[in-house]
Amino acid sequence: MPAIGLDVGASKAVMAALAGGEPRLIRNGGHSPLTPALLGLGPAGTLTWGRAALDAAESAVHMWLPRLGEAMLLPFNGLEYAPGELAALFFMCLRQEAEAGLGRPPGRVVLAAPLAFGQRQLALLCQAARRAGLFVLGVVPSTVAAALAYCWEHPDAEPRTLLICDFGASALGVAVVRTFPGAVTVLGQADDRWLGGEDFTQMIVAHLLRRLQGERGLLLDETQAARRALRRELRRAAEQAKVALSTVEQVRIALTPQALGLPVGLCELMSRPQFEEMAAPRLGEATEVVERALAAAGMSGESIDAVLLAGGAAQMPLWRAHLARRLGRARFLRDFNPLTGVAMGAALWAGLVDGVRCPTCGLQAPLQATQCGRCGSSLDGAGRLACPRCFLPHEPARLSCAKCGASLRAARRSAGQARPSGRAPGPRASWESGGGLRCRHCGFVAPAGAPSCPLCGGLVAPFVGGLNRSDLGVPRDDGHMDVLLPRGQALPTPPAWRALATGVQPGPLEVPIYEGDKPLACQNERCGTLRVDLPAGVAPGSSVRVALRLGSDGLLQVGAELGDGSGRALDAWIDWAP
Repeated sequence: MPAIGLDVGASKAVMAALAGGEPRLIRNGGHSPLTPALLGLGPAGTLTWGRAALDAAESAVHMWLPRLGEAMLLPFNGLEYAPGELAALFFMCLRQEAEAGLGRPPGRVVLAAPLAFGQRQLALLCQAARRAGLFVLGVVPSTVAAALAYCWEHPDAEPRTLLICDFGASALGVAVVRTFPGAVTVLGQADDRWLGGEDFTQMIVAHLLRRLQGERGLLLDETQAARRALRRELRRAAEQAKVALSTVEQVRIALTPQALGLPVGLCELMSRPQFEEMAAPRLGEATEVVERALAAAGMSGESIDAVLLAGGAAQMPLWRAHLARRLGRARFLRDFNPLTGVAMGAALWAGLVDGVRCPTCGLQAPLQATQCGRCGSSLDGAGRLACPRCFLPHEPARLSCAKCGASLRAARRSAGQARPSGRAPGPRASWESGGGLRCRHCGFVAPAGAPSCPLCGGLVAPFVGGLNRSDLGVPRDDGHMDVLLPRGQALPTPPAWRALATGVQPGPLEVPIYEGDKPLACQNERCGTLRVDLPAGVAPGSSVRVALRLGSDGLLQVGAELGDGSGRALDAWIDWAP
C-alpha cells in the first residue's frame, strides 16, 4: 500500500504521494487537489463530503478540527459527534478519494498538522486517522512541510534564513528556518491556535448582520433553526467575499430573501479598504506572533532573507503589507503554492522515514514490516466498514456499531464490491509503495529513508532539524511545573527520567502531563495522563522511574521502569481523554 502525505486543515484537505521519487498531488472526484473539510447529507440521506457537501448546506458540519481535544459534541445526521469522530469520518472519505486516485487503497500516511497543535490534538488526530484505516507514519508541522517542499524544488539555492507563515482557517504558525543544500533547520517558532482565516470571515458576517438589523430595521427570527440557516448563508457569502478581496478592490454581496429566510434580501458593496479596516486589529495580533518567532530564534527582522507564505489567509494583501513593513529587505517567494505546498512536503517526509513505530508497544520496526514483532499490532493500513446509520468506520470483525448500535452486516456484504469512482486511476507503477526520493544527480530512486543515493553517492534525503514547540512536564508536590522537555529542544530528544512514588491505594500509577510555559502546572494545558501498570507485590510508596521523550516528528513517547535498580520495564501509556 502506498504512503500519502496529507495536509489536514480546518477548512480543507490536500493529499499527495510520491511518483517516481517526486511528490505529486492526488486529485479528488472533482479533479481538484483541494477537498473542503465539510461533511453533509445527500437527498437520500447518504454521506457527502467536500464540494458535494456544499450543496447539502442545511445538514453540513464544518470546523471540527480546531475543537479536537475538547469535551464537546457537534450535531450532525440527527446524532451528536465528538470532534474526533468527525475527523475519523472525514479521513475515511479522504481515504476513498485517495484510493480512486492511486488505483489502490493507501495504507500509510504522514500528517501535516498545524504548528499550533499541542500533544493532545496531535494524538487525537492520529487516532482519528487510524480509526479510518490509515496507519500514521509520522506527523510533520505544516511550517516544516512547507520548508521541505520549497527546498526540494530549489536544491541548489544559496543558504538563507526563511520566515515561514502558515496562516490557515483556524490557526497561525510561524517558524524561522535556516536552509542549506541538503538541510532544513528550525531556529525558532511561535503560534496562535485561535487566530485564523475564519476570524476574518466572521467579521464580515457580523458586519452583514449589523446591516440587516440596523439599517433595514429587521427583527430577525430568534429560533435556533432560523438563526443557524441565516448565519450559514451569510457565512458562505462572507467567505466568497473574503477570498475575492485578495485579488479585487471591491466585491458585491447579494443574497435573495429566499436564501436569507427574511422579507427582504441583501445587496452590499464591500471594498478592500473597508475589509482591511475590520481585519487590522487581528492582523496586528498575527504580527505579534511573528515577533515571538523572531525572538525565539534570537534574530531581528533584518536577518530574514525571504518569506514563504502558506495557507489561505496568507494571501490577504494587508497581511503581506504587515510583513513587508516589519521585515524590510526580505523578499516574498512567489514560486510556492500556498494551498498545496504543505501536502507536497508531507509526501516528501514519507520518503524520509526509514522505520515504523508500533503505536501499541512502541517497538521500532523496519519500514517493510506489516506487523509488530512484539505485540502483533498491524503496522499498515486496513479496510474499514462504514456504519449504515452514523457512517463511522469500524474494523471488519465488528458486528455492530459502537456508537449507534446499528448492525454492520449489510456493510460487510457490500465491502467486497468495487466503488465506482467516475475517473480513471493513475497507473499503478507510477505511485511508489514505500519508495524514497529521486536522486537529483543521476535520477535513481533511492530506498525510503536513504540519506544518499546508493548508485552515485549523491545526497538524496535532506536533514530536517525540528524543535519542541512548548514545555512538557509533570507537577511537583508544591504544584509548580517540573519541566522534563523544555521548549526549543532539538528533536528527537533523549528520554527525560523522573522518579515518582506509587500511591497508597492499589492500581496503576497515574501522573498528569502538562504542556505550556506557566510556572504552576495547573495554569498550563493538561494534555494527558501517564498511566503505568504496576506488577503484583509492589509496595505502596515504591519508586517508579518514568521517562518522556519526543520523536523526530515531535510526538510524545513515554516509558517506565521500577526504581529499585533492577531496570524492569513497566507498561506505560498516555490517556488523552480530556
